[in-house]
Amino acid sequence: MRHAERILKETGIKVTPQRSEILEILTNTKSHPGVESIYLQVKEKFPSVSLATVYKTVELFARTGIIQELCVTRDVSRYDARVEPHPHVNCINCGKVEDVEGLPQDNNIEHAERATGYRILKEETMYFGHCKDCRED
Repeated sequence: MRHAERILKETGIKVTPQRSEILEILTNTKSHPGVESIYLQVKEKFPSVSLATVYKTVELFARTGIIQELCVTRDVSRYDARVEPHPHVNCINCGKVEDVEGLPQDNNIEHAERATGYRILKEETMYFGHCKDCRED
């Protein structure tokens, strides 16, 4: 059984070839793709898949917690199969999103809950700047 199929079954999500492929794509990349990019990759293997199917599947995966949605801008989301809290960096020029490794993981959630009275459900740290390919220095 493929890794993706096992995760879907453990999560109680009906296993379909398209869903398995979408999860495999997300599990095997560090590029944090958007839905359109995922769609183009799935379409290579399943030519009849619709963009709507990919959107619905990615939303289902994010809602059930097997992937995380990264809100890059108000209108743009990217997706990551690595769901434990970790920071990201986003190039505001080319749109590349990467993991930031090696930063201390302070427990900001408890502090934010005490300071605001909120019950925090998700933490997302995104740094914005220019990647080394887009920098002009």
